Amino acid sequence: MFGLDDWIAIMLAGIAFSLVSTTVNNLLGIRKRTKEIQDEMQKWQNDFKVASEKNDEKALKRLKEKEAQVMPMMQEMMLLPWKSMVVVLPMFFFMTGDPWFTHYPGIILQTFSKFLITLPFDLHLSAVFSLGVFNPAVYGPKGFFIVCVLFAGIVTSIAEQQIEKLFKTKK
Repeated sequence: MFGLDDWIAIMLAGIAFSLVSTTVNNLLGIRKRTKEIQDEMQKWQNDFKVASEKNDEKALKRLKEKEAQVMPMMQEMMLLPWKSMVVVLPMFFFMTGDPWFTHYPGIILQTFSKFLITLPFDLHLSAVFSLGVFNPAVYGPKGFFIVCVLFAGIVTSIAEQQIEKLFKTKK
């Protein structure tokens, strides 16, 4: 594809998918809102702990009233990732296919049908659950794409956090 080795093309597709997914999450404000909720909940928990240790009845009563606001925020935080799934999941199935429902093979499998690669780790579910991740494993185009998306997602997340910290320290 485009004169690239198949593994490079699949890896670039995985990185692109990860970046698009991150962009969708940022545009929808999911990460920012999740952080706001976490900070608010952390503040509430700390205030509650301090009030409990001091046995401050007035503060405890106020915090109990605020608890009614904290619970819906926890529910919102649990539902936030599903917001982006409306966009990201169809893109994922477009790339990887859907063997059960539509039997669509996906762009990755159609384009790289003969691709196989052996990696020095095994991220198949059976290997993860049996703690055999340090064994070599063979991946087809779909599996390698998913591995690339996972690693690109981790790198993107770490980079985002570092950039966020950098801008916080400059302010």
